[in-house]
Amino acid sequence: MASEEMTIEEMTIEELKEFQEKSLYKKGCLRECMFIFGVPGLLLSFLLGHEGSIPALVICVLSAILIAGGFLAGKILTKEFTRRVKKGVVEAAAEGMFDSFSYDPDSGFTKSAIDDADMAWTYENVLSDDMMIGEFNDVKFYRGDVQLINYPLGEKAAYCSWTMYSFPKPFTYDLQLTTEGMFDQSQVNRSFFTKKSKKRHLFTTGDPEFDSIFACSGQNEQEAMTLLTPAIRKRLIRLYRDVNLPMIIGWKDNTLHFIVQNAFVPFGYELNRTIDYKAEIAEMRKKLLLTRRVVDELIMSRSIFSEYALEEYSYNESTGFDGGLQRQ
Repeated sequence: MASEEMTIEEMTIEELKEFQEKSLYKKGCLRECMFIFGVPGLLLSFLLGHEGSIPALVICVLSAILIAGGFLAGKILTKEFTRRVKKGVVEAAAEGMFDSFSYDPDSGFTKSAIDDADMAWTYENVLSDDMMIGEFNDVKFYRGDVQLINYPLGEKAAYCSWTMYSFPKPFTYDLQLTTEGMFDQSQVNRSFFTKKSKKRHLFTTGDPEFDSIFACSGQNEQEAMTLLTPAIRKRLIRLYRDVNLPMIIGWKDNTLHFIVQNAFVPFGYELNRTIDYKAEIAEMRKKLLLTRRVVDELIMSRSIFSEYALEEYSYNESTGFDGGLQRQ
């Protein structure tokens, strides 16, 4: 009866604790096998090796295989532990937060999807996992952790959370907003070989507070201001100050891209560490609330979308700033 009264979060915590105990027991057994059979086998083969015996060589090879296999099995066990914990923590945190969602810790964005988004550069490869597909207030979203990798050193240019939202307001040109800390990753297309219709240039909105936080780049300032209404600019300022993390926000092909240095579990979970699962779920809930909050702050729900000016936008009259738009 007591188990029926437990919340999903409490049941998840109990299941994860039990799984960690079992995983630790398996890892302990592996370690014992390695030291009981593997290490003595190597020592024995070393002693017998002075006589050049074939049995010594056989014992040496078998012991080495046993030790190497033990290390490999331990790595696999730790990886599976991280995967299981992430899935449990994310699903418990997301319960009741979205209209619908699915989560796969092993899936992610393809490199072609990131290339097509055209929101980042200074990378040669993409690693992505922790894919969540969901819907909230009629807005569908795809969210994944993304590592932008540079070669030949294999260093990470960025490790971030990347969410792509369906955006119902029609627009023709690209727009990107970038804050400090993500300037190196933002994409401004101004090369000689880029088509004129695809080039982005820097501009300001005439809103001193907004322009001090966000660097704007786009192809058409007037259309950009149909997105960056005074109300939306205030919401973006508030969102940035509350989150207090570097971010890129971009509109392209009826998709809103929200990129922030807020990955789910960038370093995984250590099997030997005591984990406060309740705290992990609470922290994950904060990250998922940000995914949902973007929908609310940028007024993308079709039910309240009337706040956007869908007709032709006259920025000289409606921005609230006499300075209007200024190119840099």
